[in-house]
Amino acid sequence: MAQQARHSFEDRDGRTSDRSLAGAAALCALIPRLVYLYSVRPHAFFNTALVDAGLYDQWANQILSGDWLSRSLGPTYLSPGYAYALAAIHFIFGSGFMPVFILQSIAGSISCGLVFLICLRSFESRSSAGIAAFISAFYAFSIFIEGTLTTASWIGLFNLSALFLILKSVQKGSLSSSFFAGLSLAASSLFRPNILLAVPLFAAYLWFKSPSPRWRTAVFFLAGLGLLLAPVIVRNGLVVKKFSVVPAASGGMVLYIGNVPEGKALDPDRPEIQGEFFRAEASRRAGRELSSDESSQFWLAQTVMFIRSSPAQWLGMMMNKASSFLNWYEIPSNYHFYFYKEIFPFFKFPFLAYGVVVPLGLLGFVLSIRNFGLGPVHILFLVYVLNALAFLVTAEYRYAAVPPLIIFAGHGLNEIYRAFQSRKFKTVLLYGLLLIPFYVLAYLNMGYHPAFGREYLKLGAAEGNRGNLESAADSFQKAIDHGGEGAAHFNLAEIRLRQNRPDLALGEFESAVRNFKNPADMLLGHLRLGQIYGSLNNLPAAEQQFKSALALEPNSLHAHQNLGNIYYMQKKTSLCRKEWEAALRLNPSDSALKANLQSLR
Repeated sequence: MAQQARHSFEDRDGRTSDRSLAGAAALCALIPRLVYLYSVRPHAFFNTALVDAGLYDQWANQILSGDWLSRSLGPTYLSPGYAYALAAIHFIFGSGFMPVFILQSIAGSISCGLVFLICLRSFESRSSAGIAAFISAFYAFSIFIEGTLTTASWIGLFNLSALFLILKSVQKGSLSSSFFAGLSLAASSLFRPNILLAVPLFAAYLWFKSPSPRWRTAVFFLAGLGLLLAPVIVRNGLVVKKFSVVPAASGGMVLYIGNVPEGKALDPDRPEIQGEFFRAEASRRAGRELSSDESSQFWLAQTVMFIRSSPAQWLGMMMNKASSFLNWYEIPSNYHFYFYKEIFPFFKFPFLAYGVVVPLGLLGFVLSIRNFGLGPVHILFLVYVLNALAFLVTAEYRYAAVPPLIIFAGHGLNEIYRAFQSRKFKTVLLYGLLLIPFYVLAYLNMGYHPAFGREYLKLGAAEGNRGNLESAADSFQKAIDHGGEGAAHFNLAEIRLRQNRPDLALGEFESAVRNFKNPADMLLGHLRLGQIYGSLNNLPAAEQQFKSALALEPNSLHAHQNLGNIYYMQKKTSLCRKEWEAALRLNPSDSALKANLQSLR
């Protein structure tokens, strides 16, 4: 049967038919994706860029404003590929997000076709390829993540393109395929640089597996990689004075969060301030101001120090991360899959989930090692497994390993079917025994439970940005009910102010300050309370709030200036002058403040 499939694959008409099947798989995958986008298009989530998505969108708009090299950003905490992709899409289609989601869904659908072709080239079985394509087309998390402002769909497309081209290069001796494989891998690295760890392995595979002369395919692969990365490296050298592949300065920070127990506790759980928070904390511990890149190096050193001092504890963390990687639960980061399932009826349809795919994928992985050796699909899967274990095991990080896992799942399920069809019941039993531990690992009770406080917080922000104040207030209240604590109270207070209800806002701001754990958040809470008390002419209460702010941050410009304003209203001239002078030292160019000080003399 395998020999017959091989002849069919290499026959010219067979090749055309296989491409047609891949195209049909892609079209089949596109249908549920477009239905999903159509059903959710009016929702606030799909018209607002929040957390990392907001940072990417701001970056894209900065590029469109003329800063093509992103000079003003310097080292960033995000990889540049997605920002430039968003800028290109906005330039062509305008500032809305639906064109982004449609293009990402098309990318995901093409990836489904590539899954079919890669599985076919790897295992020479249309049945395996068809099963893998079906799983890819109806995999729930793929449909979901392609409708969000994340890098996942593009990483999957470029990785699968590279896999397909590498396999084609080996089987056909195509130098152009090797070149474009390198180009695709370079494109993937601009969206997340982790894949660069696979470059030596892919180059070695091409060297040893390609038809003679072997070295040429590896050289063309590296040439394609270098062609795209060279201008990026030059740009980074010119702009951030560091000749690196990407200017992101978050590697050490993420490594610390994922490998040191204190890291997760220290994480402010707010991506929009995470990088700057860790840079400030690194500067405080180092006793001097650190740049973003120096901060990353600092946290890398702290991680290495912890691993050396507590290897047993670190190994325990690695085992927990390995269990999380195999577990059915999609750990949220920027987007919470289960929250979307809760609010959108579309996901009531029984789509395929990770808990179904991972046991079959692991079975296919084990069976394919025996028959196929350590091929490109194995390399891609193992590299992303190691990346997740080294950094974080969240749904978005883990998702890059899903396409190769689906390819293995197609092979594994087909092998079970072939054994059953051939009445090899001992083989079927053996496969079943192999599946049992994989299913146990996939469905272990890890103590996960969906907590939607943060999601209601983001939904409230999205509704507030659209001017739907009552819906925003309702969402923030639900965030409070789901344990949203300080941030939820603070945001609800801001909505009450926009509704001209300062009386209700006061109580929420007070609750926010009581529940905040981050000093920067507490400072902001005291400042807002002081402003509201001042607007209500409760000057003693306002004075106390600004003093509390200064106790947290003695160099707070706004606290000094506002406290000076309160003293001015209380006719405490000497105290007013003292606070305004302190504010002027912090902001010497403030002409209005200078005029106010002159008026006191």
